[in-house]
Amino acid sequence: MTGLAGCADDQGNGDSPADTDADGDDQNEPATNSEAGTKTVRLRGELLGTKATGISVPASERTAVERTVAGELGIGEFDVRAHESAVEVYADVAAEPFVAALDTTSVAADADDIESGVTATTRERTQKVITNRLRQAGFEQETIEFVDEGNAGHAAVVEVVQAETDPEAVRSLLANRGIVTAVASYPSGNERGETRLFTHEDFASVGEARIRGGGMAPHVPVTLTRESAERFTDVLVEQGFTTEGLNACEFDASKDDPPVDDGWCIYTTLDDDIVYAAGLGPSLGQSIESGEFLDNPQFILTTATMQRARRLEQYLRSGPLPAPLDGITIE
Repeated sequence: MTGLAGCADDQGNGDSPADTDADGDDQNEPATNSEAGTKTVRLRGELLGTKATGISVPASERTAVERTVAGELGIGEFDVRAHESAVEVYADVAAEPFVAALDTTSVAADADDIESGVTATTRERTQKVITNRLRQAGFEQETIEFVDEGNAGHAAVVEVVQAETDPEAVRSLLANRGIVTAVASYPSGNERGETRLFTHEDFASVGEARIRGGGMAPHVPVTLTRESAERFTDVLVEQGFTTEGLNACEFDASKDDPPVDDGWCIYTTLDDDIVYAAGLGPSLGQSIESGEFLDNPQFILTTATMQRARRLEQYLRSGPLPAPLDGITIE
């Protein structure tokens, strides 16, 4: 996760970052078009997806269908989207398990309804996200088109007028879907409990990446919606973060799976990879206990570098790519 940092208090009493190179792009920040000469960079990536079409999904059941299909296929909840007449999975899934997963819901489908590719709605959303990311990175001239590859689905072809710099900098903007979440991890008997606190859909506003005074780490200030702030506080209070869990995160980035004795941690994830871990600081804990946090639900997402903070801001403002862009190449 890229750093949930509102968890440290104003004096910086949160745990030190457990940062990794999950996004893998810090060294490739693109220059703006005002720098040096310009050239056109052409990129191509496959929109990864499988869809069931010609079916009927009542609006009142779509969320349940998404969760059930994700669980049956063993994929993330952001990897399934139900529409009025289609269900799409943002993964390469064979027809048989897809139909079997749908059979556990109220949706009727057979193998003839399954095909590779994503819906027109997803392609439109993908175009908007790509455009927003490029704009935020300083690029103002681009073309985006989708190529129908028949049974293989669709490819996205992106042309960008960019400054004379490594084209890899442009590719890195699109390499991640950019799904940012925060997860509370806490002791639960002999195991660990985990509850998602928020995702990109839960912010009322996103501030600019910055560095706090006094040597504090780079971060992005954010404000939660009322609904997400209530969920955030309820989980942290119920699971002991504001009492025995204050400043009690002992996450070890060198271990793949956090052990039971990690304490009370809030992990920020980027595309399911933990990129930052922090405990809850006393000031925020007191604000949550008193109810003051709900009146002004602001905190900071901390990162280890300013480059990563800027990239996190871009992902939060543009939203995630609805479907992964697989095998991005520079042509």
